[in-house]
Amino acid sequence: MKDCIVLVGKKGLYDNAALALVKAFEGSDKDVVFLDESDICWGSGIKGYILASRYFPALSGLFLRKFLKKYKIKQKKRVRLPRVVPAREKCENVLYRFYPRAVVCFTPRSLSLFVAAKKRTGYAGAVVSGVFDFLPPAGMRVAGADFSLAPTKECAARLKGECLVTGMPVSAAKSEKEQARRQLGIKGEKPVLLVTGGRYCSGRAMRAAKEFSAFSDVMQIVLSGGEKGANFVEKHCPQVIVAAEEDMDVLYAAADVAVIAPTAFIAAECLTRRLPTVMLPPVNKGQKLTFKALKEVCVPAKDSSSALKAAMELLMDKNILERTQKGAALLGEGGEERLKAAVEEIVSRLKGKEVFAEQEEQSAEKEGGSAGGKEDESAGGEDARGE
Repeated sequence: MKDCIVLVGKKGLYDNAALALVKAFEGSDKDVVFLDESDICWGSGIKGYILASRYFPALSGLFLRKFLKKYKIKQKKRVRLPRVVPAREKCENVLYRFYPRAVVCFTPRSLSLFVAAKKRTGYAGAVVSGVFDFLPPAGMRVAGADFSLAPTKECAARLKGECLVTGMPVSAAKSEKEQARRQLGIKGEKPVLLVTGGRYCSGRAMRAAKEFSAFSDVMQIVLSGGEKGANFVEKHCPQVIVAAEEDMDVLYAAADVAVIAPTAFIAAECLTRRLPTVMLPPVNKGQKLTFKALKEVCVPAKDSSSALKAAMELLMDKNILERTQKGAALLGEGGEERLKAAVEEIVSRLKGKEVFAEQEEQSAEKEGGSAGGKEDESAGGEDARGE
């Protein structure tokens, strides 16, 4: 029977790391299961009802009626909600269903839930805190996690318990600059400035691209924006080139400098590819951690105007090679292989142990009982022979 590893993340947030692990273990002697946190934490058949009932109990019925009316759900009788399965029960069911050697949690909520589930069930596997930010969020420093994964030594030093340094699971560049520019339709020798605001192309990135487009005579602006970005560019700044998120490797290869929203994975991809990087101001807690941690290897900017100025200075900076090498050294190489090796090491330490401590105790009791029975029988036999 194969060992099982359960990954609990959040689609659109930390699924890059989870999907890297799923891919790394394909065809191996281990089964890897990726679960979305939302499938565990929310169980209502009516969207938003749990939030309404939890925070505004007096309004929950009104909320439900508005919801049914808005979406034209026909109800002849009183609305009967399905039983809401508590998140703690779902986490326990995950442990009993998959018997995982390790549960790797990528979000604070999933980590706290599985640490609690471990205490209630007697689970003897490893609950792992998977941190993929350059500084650990407070919720990922929960007491009770058996191991922690961290991308850098600086991040590992801030975590409790035993921590394995994995780097970021970012693959090396596959495209060459000339080929990437031809693929994007970029002609001439103008430097290329990449603007990226994350998976869903944040409004801040689009506004920055619009502001930068005023200098399109001296540089080519490229926006990672997909359909959303394409609609914005067509209306406001048609001279900007737009590419989908699937083409990120091509965009990084074509760019001379990047202006990014300071999310951990985008920053890691830029650093791994030794791309000079300017960070736009952060807008949430995760971005604030990245912004704070990478001030020495990326250039922090206060607004779009200062980001453009910093990008132009980077293009003319004679010491830019030193800065990019420092950023690449921060993460190291082979992030995907190091992450896989760290998880394998955790699983190997639990080899031969029962997944649930209760089972181990019961088996020990059975062995003790059978051994005691044999001793009694042998003792009885001796007495009988003596008589």
